[in-house]
Amino acid sequence: MLEFLRFDPTACHFPAPVVPVLPGLRLGDLRLLAGPAWPAHGQHFVRGRYALAAAYAAAGVGARGALLAPAYHCRTMLDPALALGGAIGLYPLQDDLSPELGALAARLAGGGVAALLLTHYFGVPQAAATVAAVQELCRRHGVALVEDCAHAWQVALQRAPLCQPGGGHYVVASPSKFFGCADGGMLWGAPPQALAPRGWLQEVRGWRDAWRRGRPARHPAPAAAQRPCGADVRSRESAPSHQFQAALAASSGLAGSRWIMRHSRLERLAGQRRQHYATWAAQVAGLALARPLWSSLPDGCAPYMFPLLLQDDSRFAALKHAGLPIWRWDELASSDCEVSGRYRLNLLHLPCHQGLEADQLEWMGSQLRRVLA
Repeated sequence: MLEFLRFDPTACHFPAPVVPVLPGLRLGDLRLLAGPAWPAHGQHFVRGRYALAAAYAAAGVGARGALLAPAYHCRTMLDPALALGGAIGLYPLQDDLSPELGALAARLAGGGVAALLLTHYFGVPQAAATVAAVQELCRRHGVALVEDCAHAWQVALQRAPLCQPGGGHYVVASPSKFFGCADGGMLWGAPPQALAPRGWLQEVRGWRDAWRRGRPARHPAPAAAQRPCGADVRSRESAPSHQFQAALAASSGLAGSRWIMRHSRLERLAGQRRQHYATWAAQVAGLALARPLWSSLPDGCAPYMFPLLLQDDSRFAALKHAGLPIWRWDELASSDCEVSGRYRLNLLHLPCHQGLEADQLEWMGSQLRRVLA
């Protein structure tokens, strides 16, 4: 049983965002000939959460022990373990979202853990020394390592070749966050399983949804200043949320999504994301009430989102009412991690995907400066 703290925005009446949060399908991002295949042994699920479910099951979560997950998380990172009936422990993080290795070692030494989830946030890989230290801890305590690359497709491509089925090391990715496809969750390191193919009507809808997802919308007039709104709700839960649909756990991702993945211009997409991240960093430099979590990127990194840390969440409502496409992980399982408690409401996820246009980036930056300067 976990205690969750969730922000309920019902009373806020936030408008729909006017800039797409995720990339849509663009013909210019595709090439006629297929690019290199992803690493061997990869399985294509409907979503990353179902790939996580297969990894957790292969690692023995539920039957042989608990999942140890980072205190800062999306609910869908925990839902698969709850679906397996597994206990969940949370480990604390540092300001840069790297694990507190001392606390992690102490929790593993307590025993009862079947799998540890290590997340590469926002497309930025955890430092090589950190990954090596976590791998050694897992080896020492007989714990499976699940690397969460849902934000980090290129990190997944680097880490997946290290996985062998049955080796206790799993890599999970979420290609629909990187490519202009409608669905997809990849898993490496687990024994292959038979996944039910999708029907032709689902395939047609997938192409339609991929095309629609990136369509631009009109910018609204600047909203008047908005007071903080919404409320935090506490609950104790032992079942997965509505976002986890057990009927989809054994289904394959769309064939159309696999085609888009194979035919996308990978280096072009990564380069555009890096350029947009740099634009964001320049636009928010000097803001009085916010700062980027990372002002620059490691070489070769293809970012998923631009993480912006607010001084406090008092201006969040004004940003949302302006129509900005903001995500944040404001539903967390309770823990003793000070960083995740602070980031739950204050760390904004802003889009930097390849589908953004220059005027959209400029408009979003102007709204942030208007509200946060």
